[in-house]
Amino acid sequence: GLTLDEKEFPAFRERFESVVRETIQQESLDPEMSIDAEISMADIKPSFYNILKQLEPYGPQNLRPVFVSRNLQDTKGFSRIVKEQHLKIVVGGNRQLVSGIAFNMADKYELVKNGTRFDVVYTIEENEWNGKTSLQLQVMDIKASGKFVP
Repeated sequence: GLTLDEKEFPAFRERFESVVRETIQQESLDPEMSIDAEISMADIKPSFYNILKQLEPYGPQNLRPVFVSRNLQDTKGFSRIVKEQHLKIVVGGNRQLVSGIAFNMADKYELVKNGTRFDVVYTIEENEWNGKTSLQLQVMDIKASGKFVP
């Protein structure tokens, strides 16, 4: 094995961190997301969510499924910033609108608001508001279309 004298450790650490800073690629610093499947907004309906509920309980050994949907557009300009730091998106067609919440992603509003096509990584959850339950995307990331690796 490799041994290092204790008094030489600070110099080793400083040199090691210097080499890493000079050579690491930005992509390596971004946290990795594990995407389970690509689906369309049309797939997000109660019957599909009922199947997902059969996978519960979720926890460290059984993570909530993560999905990606590509080439989406803001529907009718409904997407907006909420409470100055969160982004509420609304996507889908005329028959079925799906909303999503992207916590602390208000900076992504410029990406979704001007008819730009974008991809979203998310989990699906139930949202209850004013006595009405609907399915909602819990957004993990949003990028311009084509930026997520398949």
